[in-house]
Formats: sequence, structure tokens, C-alpha cells
Amino acid sequence: MSSRSSDSPKPESHDTVKLAAKTLINHLVNHLCHFPMGSGASRINSSIQEFHDWEDMTCDDLKSDLFFSPNLQFFILNKRTLISFIELSALTNAPGGGVTAGLTTARTVCRVILRDLTGKYSWDSSVLYAPPWCNKGSSLNNAKALLDICTEIEREPLLIQEEEIPPSILPSTVHRSPSQIPYHQTDNEVEYDNLNDLLGYIGYTSPECILEPGLPLNVEAPIPEGLSEDAENVVTDMVIDQKDGELEYYQKHKNSQSLIAQPQMPLEVQDPVSPFQICRMLLNQMGLLAWEKRCSFDLLKKSDSMLRQLKYLDNQKCRETHKFAVIYVAEGQEDKNSILNNTGGSKAYEDFISGLGWEIDLETHQGFLGGLHQNKSTGDTAPYFATSLYECIYHVSTRMPSGSDEAIHTKIKHLGNDEVHIVWSEHFRDYRRGIIPTEFGDVIIVIYPLPNGLYRIQIIRKAEIPYFGPLFNGAIVDRKILPGLVRAAAINASRIKRAQMSLYHSFYEERAKGFDTLVQNHIDMTMFEDFSASVFAPVLPANSTICDQTTDLPQSASSSSLEQTFTSPDQMSPSSARQSRGSSTDTANEEGPIKRTARRLSLRSRKTGKSTSVTPPSSPLLKQ
Repeated sequence: MSSRSSDSPKPESHDTVKLAAKTLINHLVNHLCHFPMGSGASRINSSIQEFHDWEDMTCDDLKSDLFFSPNLQFFILNKRTLISFIELSALTNAPGGGVTAGLTTARTVCRVILRDLTGKYSWDSSVLYAPPWCNKGSSLNNAKALLDICTEIEREPLLIQEEEIPPSILPSTVHRSPSQIPYHQTDNEVEYDNLNDLLGYIGYTSPECILEPGLPLNVEAPIPEGLSEDAENVVTDMVIDQKDGELEYYQKHKNSQSLIAQPQMPLEVQDPVSPFQICRMLLNQMGLLAWEKRCSFDLLKKSDSMLRQLKYLDNQKCRETHKFAVIYVAEGQEDKNSILNNTGGSKAYEDFISGLGWEIDLETHQGFLGGLHQNKSTGDTAPYFATSLYECIYHVSTRMPSGSDEAIHTKIKHLGNDEVHIVWSEHFRDYRRGIIPTEFGDVIIVIYPLPNGLYRIQIIRKAEIPYFGPLFNGAIVDRKILPGLVRAAAINASRIKRAQMSLYHSFYEERAKGFDTLVQNHIDMTMFEDFSASVFAPVLPANSTICDQTTDLPQSASSSSLEQTFTSPDQMSPSSARQSRGSSTDTANEEGPIKRTARRLSLRSRKTGKSTSVTPPSSPLLKQ
């Protein structure tokens, strides 16, 4: 019964809570104290793709041509984070000098593109060789010049020769009172044991820090259990004999040249030879190539299906998006045509619109558009507001063109399809729902200016829409807090409406489904040797071959015959123009029993999380 209960699927609500917690943690890591970035609040993700800034890459989209590049590799970390490592040439002729402006660095940089539940991010990493004022080779020349000035007598010895002080003039050790704060004091006649006095002061002023009641902290620790006093004396004598032996050796050989520090010359700067060298260095420095990371860091299978999944992830929203209709009703207007033909409003209405968000240029806007077009057919500007968690745009009736029947039809289409309407009414009669006929408009927030400078709020909602806040029907609001309260009420109303949809999922749930599909179909569960080979060279050079070291041999074969078989030219696989390592296209018939057994044991240990004592075969030999 216990096994059946443990294997039963967990409730969906539990998985949703865990997913929300993971999304929140990723959001805090990526956006806390970083939002908004220099590009503004409309951009929360990076728009850089793997093919950008390549000198010899002509594609303008994620295509299979990327798979034949020796400077690109795809990884997945913890089955929740996709990481692309690309090595690119340093853009020294870019405006401002690029990422390596004015610095002595390597001729290539490592670009990291990361995709997780909260979006896509990118960084450029470069190896810094010297400050801007140092030219290539200047450090070596300076070291040689300084070495010519120094003489052998001036060289520093490895061991500092301390003058022996007679025991008669050694300073005596004095202990302070436990209630006295131990300050650092220098006295030629008195020597203070600061550490001993500090422990005594801590135990005196903070009795809760004492390990055993009544025993001060500066008392020597007792002899460990199982170690007698005689054994302790033997160990002490061994340490003293070791010290005396080292001092005796130093006195005999202190003038030897082997104890004199030899000059060390700085290494010359060498440009990377491999097209993936800087990326390998960064992977190693981050600890991702360690054996302990094999259970959480894997390769991705390169295929067209994987690229389609990446495009799907990049096109998904990474924040909540809302769109609201804003309608202006002037005094005496009660029909649809007169209301939709308004091209402007009163000063109070314009001040309210400016408080809902900031004006954006639709033609250059990079964030959520809410169905508005960038060809100016739906207006030039629109109010927009965004945080790191959500973004909302307003379809303002007075901002949209209204000079023709087609423009009026377009305006009705955008306003009528919004679920939340915000109506500013200066008419003496209350606003009616049927003035602008639509099947949507589940919630209507109507604002009526009062003569005393305050504003009355009317909430019109359908029967199935429950209560939401912070505004309520009949509320009286001051103009200073009116835009913020209306925006908050509209967002809450939109969330409640969406929560009632049976098949609705939040943005992070949809993105998590995309991650699960990609991981399930495209993760490459390779052996450690194949993984290391793919990191060393994502794609083999055109003139290279792989030597197969897993041929079938009889058990009586000697080590010499085994070596000859492994190095035999007949066992080399045919060369290909561009061959990817770690490919899963090899059939089981082409593998020897050694490799099949090692692969099975390796995959079994990956699944169970336990290491086995079987040693996998060595890496394939790369022959040029």
C-alpha cells in the first residue's frame, strides 16, 4: 500500500504552487534591483538570438545552419534553464568599442544566452589581459627591464631570516581581566595574548555563548576521548622534533641558491586557437564541467524540432498582459456615433489619461501592443504602463482616428473586444451598458466628476463576475489617487474574468509546458566522455575522423593486440564534411559490447542518481 500511495500522481494544485514558487524565485534573481533596464520598461527580455553578430552567418532566423557551427553549443541546466554558449569575434570597430572597449583582451568573446521561466537574457564575457594603457607585450618588456636592474644580492629569499632573541629579553605574557575589552596594544616589554583575552571577554559578557556552564571559553580543550596523556605527549614531541629538524636544515642550507627566490617572467598573451576555447574556459570556471554536475547539466539534441521549440519559447509572453478600453462621454452625448467621434476631452480627462500610464509611440514600441497596429491605422500614441510582473495598454477612443466609416469600425472593433471598459462620463445621466453594443465589456468602471473636485465611481459588471477591489460601486475618490486606483481595479477585474475561463493558464504555466516538452523530447543523455568531447568541439573540423575504441575482442586478447586494434586504420569511421559529436544516430549493432554495457550502466546511474564502480571507456581519439 505504501508503494502505491507514493507512486500516485500529486494533485495539480500542488504542482501549480511549486511552479509559482519557482517562477517567483527566478523573477527575484533576474529582476530585483535590475528593472527597468536601459531600454525601458517595455523590454524585459533580451532580443538577441544565437545567429546575431556572426561574421559569416547570413541567416536571419533560427535555422539548422547553426548546427554546423563549431562555436555554438546548447545546454540545459536542472531541466529548467536553457543555456547557449556562442564564441564570437570581439567587435573592436563597433561604436564605443563594443564590450572590450579600450581593454587588452582576447580576440574572441563568449556570449551566453539563457532562457528560463521568466524570459530570455544574454551576456557577453571577455578575458581581460591588461588595463587600457598596456599594449600587447608591454608587461613582458617591463619585467625584463626590472630584472636587469636587480642583482642576485637584492633578490628576496624564500624564508625570512629572523634574528634570534635571547630568552632573557623575551617579553612576558600578560593576561587581562575578563571584564576588560582586549584592544590591540604594542609594548616591547609586555606581550598580550589577544585571542585568549577576547575569548575570556566574550564568555564574561555573553554567558549564553559558553559551551559548558562554568567553563570559560579560553580554557584549553581537554584531551580527546580515546587519546591518553602519554599519546598526547608523543604527538607533541613529534611536532617539536619536526620543527627542530626544519630549523637545522635551514641553518645548514640558508645560503644555497635553491632557497633564493628565482625571477618569474609573465607569460605572453596567446590568442585562442579553438573556436570554442573561451566558452570552455567560462564553463569550467562556473563549475559546470565537474563530474558532480552531470546529473543536472546536459546537452540538447540538435534538430529542427528543437529550433521550433526555441522559437515558441521566445514568442511566449513573460509577463501578465492586459488591455483596457477608455471611452470619453461629453456632456449631452448618449448615442454611439457622437461618443466615438470625439477626438479630445476636457483637461480633467486628459490629466486622468496621463495618470494611467505614459504615452508611447506605437510605431517604435517594443512591448505589448494589445492588438494596436504599428502602421498608425489605430493612432500614433497610446497610454502604456508596465512593471516587472505585468504590462497593460489602453485603447483610448480619443487617440484613435475617427474621420471615416472604416476608422469608426476599427475603433469599435478594438474597444468592443476589451473585457474591461473605463468610461469617463461628463453627462448628467448615468452611463448605460448598451450604448456601445458588444458581447464583451464584462466590467465597466464609470467615472463621474463632481462639482467639489471629487469623483464618483460606478461599477457595472455581469452577474457571473464576483466582487473585486480596490474600488467599489458608489466610492468617492480624490483626483490624486484616481488613476492608480482605477488601474488597479481594472487589472483585478481582468484577472477575475480570466480565472473563470476553464482552459485558461497563466503565462508561466504555458512557458513551463514548453520547457517540459523541449526537455522530454530533446535532452541528450550522453555519457561523460561524449559530453566532454561535445564541449571540447561542438562540431568536428572538416578533415577530422574519430577512431572507434569499442571493437569486439576475444577475452584472451593481450594488451598489445588490444592497442593495435584500437589504433588500426580499418576501425576509423569515414570522415564527414561537418560531423557532430554525441550523435544518437548510431545503432546498437555498430557498437561493441564494451560500449553498450558502459552506456547502459551510465544511463542507469543517471536515472537512479547513484554512481557505479564501472569505469567507462576512454574518449575517442581525434586524428587530423
